[in-house]
Amino acid sequence: MADTLVVDPTPFQCGQCPSKYARLDHLHRHELKHDGQKSCVCTFCNAQFYRRDILRRHYNTCKQRGDRQIPSSQQRGRRRQACDQCASNKLACDLDRPCQHCESRKLGCSWTRLQTKSPTSTAVGSQRQQISNAPIFSQPASETSPLPFDAIAEISQETPQPTPAPQVRCFALENVPVPFLLNFVSLESRSFVATFGYSSVAPEPLPQSSWPDSSSQRPHDFPGERGAMDRGMNALMHRSSSSSSAPDLSFLHDLNSNGLNVSGQGPLLYRAPGEVFTDSPEPTNPPDATRRRLSELVMHLTDIYITLPKGHPGRVPSAKINHVDKFFTISKCHMFTQTYFHHFYPHCPIVHRPSYNLSTASLPIILVICLAGALYSSLLEATTMAQSLLDLAEEYVFRNPYFERLSKGNLSEAPTQDCDEYLEAMQAAVMIIFLQNWEGNEEARRRVRIERFGAIVSSARALHLTSPQSPFFTTWTLPDPFDWRLFVVHETWLRVMHYIFILDSGFCIFHNYPPRLALAEVAAPMPCSEEIFSAVNCTDCSQKIRKANTVRSQSLGPTLKLLLGEDLEENAKAKLTKLTTLQYFLIINALHVLLWTARANSFGSFGNAVAFNEPIERALSRWATLWELHRKQIPSRQFKGLGFIKNAGEYWWLARLQLHIAEHGSEALHSGSENTFINAPFEDDKMNYIRFLLQHFCRSGVLDLT
Repeated sequence: MADTLVVDPTPFQCGQCPSKYARLDHLHRHELKHDGQKSCVCTFCNAQFYRRDILRRHYNTCKQRGDRQIPSSQQRGRRRQACDQCASNKLACDLDRPCQHCESRKLGCSWTRLQTKSPTSTAVGSQRQQISNAPIFSQPASETSPLPFDAIAEISQETPQPTPAPQVRCFALENVPVPFLLNFVSLESRSFVATFGYSSVAPEPLPQSSWPDSSSQRPHDFPGERGAMDRGMNALMHRSSSSSSAPDLSFLHDLNSNGLNVSGQGPLLYRAPGEVFTDSPEPTNPPDATRRRLSELVMHLTDIYITLPKGHPGRVPSAKINHVDKFFTISKCHMFTQTYFHHFYPHCPIVHRPSYNLSTASLPIILVICLAGALYSSLLEATTMAQSLLDLAEEYVFRNPYFERLSKGNLSEAPTQDCDEYLEAMQAAVMIIFLQNWEGNEEARRRVRIERFGAIVSSARALHLTSPQSPFFTTWTLPDPFDWRLFVVHETWLRVMHYIFILDSGFCIFHNYPPRLALAEVAAPMPCSEEIFSAVNCTDCSQKIRKANTVRSQSLGPTLKLLLGEDLEENAKAKLTKLTTLQYFLIINALHVLLWTARANSFGSFGNAVAFNEPIERALSRWATLWELHRKQIPSRQFKGLGFIKNAGEYWWLARLQLHIAEHGSEALHSGSENTFINAPFEDDKMNYIRFLLQHFCRSGVLDLT
């Protein structure tokens, strides 16, 4: 039940004129015209132009040139020579620091790409150089760390591995570039867009889905008894519209007289209360209903703004709050929604795209999706407005009465009651954490890591999402007929829980925060593939599930045990080769958490814990071989459409580095300096520890693993 949107072939619009372009680099090239910087000068008549290709055309008609030869064209900035901005916009870079292009546009001129390919030091021996030419992720064999299972290794090892010197193993940085990590920990204040970038695949329209008739597809059609889940979902499917009303909000106006849902919470999958699912496509949303929803959202934000004390981070300048109604118009929200699903959604795919409906979605969901989409907008005014509303949006999301009830543990009923409102509250909270952690100021970033994220973890525990007996994660086989809606309900909960874990492990890896979740609490089955989750109808979804030959994957714990164990049976190998990209990313994050826990609780003796080091090293080696095989099997276009999880290989490299530092301490620096690595500061908000590691080993090029 999605909005029917026409794909704009030219989504990138100039902020100073009506010109629109299909590609972002074309827009940036056009914006040079507005800068007034004409740096391309004719050598014959001194005519000035803002683009080099226009100058080249001018040479053909220049009257002052006569019969003189046209100057040879300058070589365009190459990927490994130009600065980051010029390379991303495909512009010639003069190689100055800062370059003329970045200086004229007042941009941060960074060169992090060049740091990912440092030449091998001449002091490195010939054997070490030979090992650095080995295939990516292929580790040389040794007695203490044998290659992972032979069946997969034979497939992935197309290039024979050189034999290293006895008792010496090297880790070649040249063959495992880490541009994402270098960009992630950059000293510059980087936004979400600058950190994660734009999607490199063509945009797609929001799918129009058809849902099964609720009168014929009921939870009790499933075979077997499912206890609390059966009763909870039965109540969810057949409750009356009056039972879906939310508690009165003391800080909002009474909007019941206008026929609006005060809480802004629509039932799960973004349908209106009492709405019946049909097999026919839904018509275009009535503009009046959408307009009322957006007006309600504007009123809620205004009311919250008024109640905040002076000095509160949510008190944005009055000029911004006075113009918030111009930001949440129907046309702009449709544009922001499409931009969100194209660029932001791959990084946090916890909203079911086929069922999203602007007219009936929860107001916190609408707010966060519009802000995320606006941050990717080419309109400077929209981006600025979205950034100014982030603190207010955070306050609005965490004041949601359903989320407050969860975070305080005030659940008098079973968690399956009103589970749709709880789910939407959790979705909005997780997404605003993603936005604030990169777009917010230093105070906001620290606040969401300590205070807000702690409330999310408490809410997950209140909903029993950390329990293997959770009613939301019931394991079941593919029934006939297939209840698509129930499957999406379960899958959405799985994604919310696992992206909470991704946030938790990210804070642990990069900011040295103690994990809030124990690995034993991530007991839910790992999410299914994005292809299955984004199916636009029941038939398509069931066919993809049958093709994948699975409905639910096993949880993170048993998968880790397989990788950490000494022996790996054939059926276990087959299971590991069927993992999705997201599941590989979850596993490498879990291995990071294991490394962090051992290091933080070692009291300086972690380097001698051979019994722990060997299983971790064995698991990392197996993971690398599996990842290499997975990368060869997944289509290139599908891989490009993924979010930051496609950089899981860089996380593997960082885990290998962390393991080596923990084992050897200051000796890894080839010096007798103080052991800076082991004594990493807790709550490292500026990521100084990880940045120091990357700067040191990216410069050295090759890391000894003796």
